[in-house]
Amino acid sequence: MSWSIHPDTCAQAARALNELLPLVERGERHRQVYAEEQSQPGYSIKAEEDRIHIGYHTLTDLARGVLDACSHTEDCFTLQRHCAFQEFGVMADLSRNAVMKPEAIRRLIRLSALMGYSFVGLYMEDTIQLDGEPYFGYQRGAMTKKELQELDRYAASLGVELRPYLQTLAHLNQIMRYQRYDAINDTGDILLAGDERTYHLLDRLLKTVSDCFTTRKVNIGMDEAALVGAGKYLDQNGYRPRIEILQEHLARVLGLCEKYGLKAQMWSDMFFNLAYGSYDKAAEGASAQCQPEIPPQVELAFWDYFHVGQARYETMLQKHRQMAGRVAFAGGAWKWSGFTPSNAFSIEAGRDALNACIKEQVESAVITAWGDNGAEASMFSILPVLYADAALAWGQPGEREGFEILTGVRFSDFLELDRPSRFSPDPAVHGNASKFLLYNDPLLGTYDSLVPEDVEAFYAQAARELARVESIAGEYAGLFRTQKTLSMLLEKKAALGRNIKRAYDSGDREQLRQITEYEIPQLLERLDTFADALEEQWMAENKAFGFEVQDLRLGGLRRRVQQTEKRLRDYLNGATERIEELEGERLPFAYFDNSSIETLNYNLWAVNATPAVL
Repeated sequence: MSWSIHPDTCAQAARALNELLPLVERGERHRQVYAEEQSQPGYSIKAEEDRIHIGYHTLTDLARGVLDACSHTEDCFTLQRHCAFQEFGVMADLSRNAVMKPEAIRRLIRLSALMGYSFVGLYMEDTIQLDGEPYFGYQRGAMTKKELQELDRYAASLGVELRPYLQTLAHLNQIMRYQRYDAINDTGDILLAGDERTYHLLDRLLKTVSDCFTTRKVNIGMDEAALVGAGKYLDQNGYRPRIEILQEHLARVLGLCEKYGLKAQMWSDMFFNLAYGSYDKAAEGASAQCQPEIPPQVELAFWDYFHVGQARYETMLQKHRQMAGRVAFAGGAWKWSGFTPSNAFSIEAGRDALNACIKEQVESAVITAWGDNGAEASMFSILPVLYADAALAWGQPGEREGFEILTGVRFSDFLELDRPSRFSPDPAVHGNASKFLLYNDPLLGTYDSLVPEDVEAFYAQAARELARVESIAGEYAGLFRTQKTLSMLLEKKAALGRNIKRAYDSGDREQLRQITEYEIPQLLERLDTFADALEEQWMAENKAFGFEVQDLRLGGLRRRVQQTEKRLRDYLNGATERIEELEGERLPFAYFDNSSIETLNYNLWAVNATPAVL
């Protein structure tokens, strides 16, 4: 469908439509759109033959209305919709090596607007340049003031609020390598609470945010700081209860926010877990052992993207409401456990979580897209999750037709990106097999006990399906190429260690020769092909900084496979009588109890690659 804009449409809406309409112009039919502001939230549509009237409250309502209108095949129809949340957003992680290029963030903003998200968050630990702090984000691709200001203006032109997500206590591990920050390092990745130098740094951070973003809303982090007060703070001040340290530190940070006219949201886990022991204990029925004093001006964000089951989310939201007056929710689109997304599971968990939020009348919700341990997966690989969650929030649960209009790819085909790690047909079950099988050492075989007998056939079929979608995926073909080449690589790699060990134990020298002369050379060729596809995907979306980690990991894997080939040749040619790593009895995988190929989600490369110290 092609569009033209009725001349009576106001200039602001016309500019936004001109930016957004090219994304949904598919097919030959032409329609004229007339957009007019309305007082009630959401949008209304009245379609008459080749003309569509869209009433809208905000520009993002208008954008969602355009996509909705495109999804209808009938000539004449009327409808009215509104979002279940006053604030509904997407958060992209820019801190785990992959710092998105500004043009990729603009693309994310456009797509988010069309799906009906009112804000886009940028998670920046140290990846934001600060005046007077040259090592903050140094060689990490940190976002500049100019980049952020231009992105803020661009987002505003489409009615999207660009929001900063920061850290003001923990998760600042990357700057702690520099001597200049040692004085304000409590322990690990945690800042030294109570030290004036800490607040001098945070003052600079919040001033920069205030200068770069139009919004006055900021997420100040303060999550996962369980050891706060246990390092340098303990040495200098003696023991104090963590809750007292947290409350005093929060008061100082909120004072800085007030200085710059900022309204703070923080993750809830530190205060909540001090009260209940943990999220899990609270969900299982534990009562609060204390009642932290939460300042009324801060919003607590409950985060959970691990569970299926609406009742759990309802219980947790109710307990959060007993603790704080303002409660938000953060769900997730799983792109943070390797190269392969977990869209199907994310949709299952998101459905239950968002339905609970709607029932509990939560006003603010965000879908997070973290990038743990290297951010290997593309931000755009999770578009099915973002679409499905938006459809639910806008009162259209299960609607999928507009996805093909938005991307050019059918929703069900886009879900094929999950294949390299999807060993269970149950969408409520997920793992990250494609990562731990890739880095599973071929001589040590840490994960070999999890490898199914038919794993080669599994990955051969996955590669065929991904190749099929790649051929029709248009601008998203690169995403499918990455997963296809990963599957082709795993067809040769997943069972390599198991096959070597079996042949060695049984004395099958012919099988070992086949592996050495044919299987390993093919594997190395496929490893290079995958590395090239991953590089192409990364460089199209992210700044170059951080890809050196992928080079080091994949280069190390290549060298280790070559070493395996050499060791086998030496054994077969009589240069050595034994291969030491293959001599001992293999124990089943035991990092976790009851692990299986379907359910194991273990993402740490350093542990995937070796049981040794790395």
